[in-house]
Amino acid sequence: MLEEEAIVFLNRYLDERTVLQKVFDPHGIDFGNYQARELSYFVDFLDAQVFARLLRAGYVLFIPPSIVAAALLTWAVWGWGSGRVFPAVPATTRSLLLLVLFTNYVYLTTMGLFYRATKPLVVPVLLGFLFYVWWRLGPSRTGSGGAARDFVVAFLLGSLMSALDRQGFFYVLVIGGGLALYWLFHRRSGPLLVGCVAAAAVNTAYNHWLGPWLIHAINRYWPRFNVQRTPFRKLVDPEYYLKAAELLPGYAGTLLGGFPVWLFLVVAAGITGALWLHLRRTAAAEGAAEPAGGGDRRLALLLLLLFATSQVFMFGVMVWRYPMVYDFMDHRLWYFPWPFQALLVFGLLVLLNHLEPRLDVGGRRIVHGALVLLAVANVAQWGRHREISLHSDWFPKVHDQSTRLKASLRDGKTDPLIWGAYREFLHFARDLSPRLTSRVTTDVREGSGFHRTEMRDGRVFAWARRGAVLALIVSEPGDHALKGELWLRSGEAVTISREEVVIGKVSRTTEGEGLEPFALTLSLPRGQTELAFGSNLEERDVGGMRYAKAAAFGLFLPQLERLP
Repeated sequence: MLEEEAIVFLNRYLDERTVLQKVFDPHGIDFGNYQARELSYFVDFLDAQVFARLLRAGYVLFIPPSIVAAALLTWAVWGWGSGRVFPAVPATTRSLLLLVLFTNYVYLTTMGLFYRATKPLVVPVLLGFLFYVWWRLGPSRTGSGGAARDFVVAFLLGSLMSALDRQGFFYVLVIGGGLALYWLFHRRSGPLLVGCVAAAAVNTAYNHWLGPWLIHAINRYWPRFNVQRTPFRKLVDPEYYLKAAELLPGYAGTLLGGFPVWLFLVVAAGITGALWLHLRRTAAAEGAAEPAGGGDRRLALLLLLLFATSQVFMFGVMVWRYPMVYDFMDHRLWYFPWPFQALLVFGLLVLLNHLEPRLDVGGRRIVHGALVLLAVANVAQWGRHREISLHSDWFPKVHDQSTRLKASLRDGKTDPLIWGAYREFLHFARDLSPRLTSRVTTDVREGSGFHRTEMRDGRVFAWARRGAVLALIVSEPGDHALKGELWLRSGEAVTISREEVVIGKVSRTTEGEGLEPFALTLSLPRGQTELAFGSNLEERDVGGMRYAKAAAFGLFLPQLERLP
């Protein structure tokens, strides 16, 4: 499917400006809110180029290449990292963990929607970073060699994550905090920690100075930092963090077969208690006062606390900035939870790595059976999650309009209920692709002077300036009937002209605003014919979503039919 906001990106990425002008344009892509993710914009730009080439060839495919690349990279990084860093965990176990992640409904919706490349691409980089850190700090890597490489890898991966998304930048800070804790306990991880700090510092410098300067130099305006500024009263408001704490168990439940999170907590507590008793008995039998490794356990608890509190903080800020993350049920099942869920699966891998030496053949079979159960349960939840999405606030329109858009592009007949950005994109795609245009038999499209269409009383409606143009498109010449309705004010008269010759006039003499029908019989040549609509009254503000919208009259889009 094609997300509505992505239509704005596609239009901007496919205009006549230079590549640098397109990539360094947060005003046109993020509505002026600067987030220092030009690398993501460049990937989105490449997606748009591939999409345009497919359209020109007559293919309608709402699957961007970056999504395919992100999926393959996630699989490749997991295959390389899990095998090299956790060789004690059987390959079957590692593959089943990835299967749990990939059967998760959030993965399906994130990869199935043409949207941004940011969070899907953050995931493989984040996993690669974690695998490398775990590998370098493992017990078999106690030497001091490779310090320069550690710094370079941490700096490059941290910079890449930060350049893709602000969430990636936040995870760099979290990893840096974890490395600082590790250094306090073991006096190791210094180069990795310095690499994280350097990546965060460079991104901060780019965010506040270099990036805005480049935008001004290339596009002649300074970006706004509204989305990055969080008032202190918001940061200390517990409401947002309580909402975040409510979201996180839901994200985990969606990943883990839809089972309640408390069930996993009970199981984890039982396993932990059993292991603790086992270690106590082993230590007593060997004459030790208590199990060794108390410092490592304290470090593990601190790292878990850092992870949990950082996620609550991150999603709390996200809820404040984008209330739909919490308010819309479909947003809980798409895009935003994806990096968090990848982190959870990495944590499960770490846990299984610790459990593996204590598992016999029967224990491994239990683990494999549990992972298979989770994957099957994930698939079983698809229908329920889809129904939740289809009855939420945002997804129904995206699903409905994407379906109508694909049918209109495929069949050449404009769906009468396609509207807004999707209707504009339908016209844009047809203009882009002669093959798609050749499929059109008859069509009516709003031209200059018309505002973006909307739905009114179950029909497609457009406000118009004092002068506006309506284009009629036919594949075969002949007589055609054009029937529609205008929304006029009292005393308003709209003249309809063809090649500067008046061919009709629609007036309203009664009090108040209302509908006035019109019908024209026209002899049309093959191709496009333009009709000019002009009002005798001045424009007034009819209310826009973000800005004032000046209009004189309104038009319910008419039907054009060929006469026998």
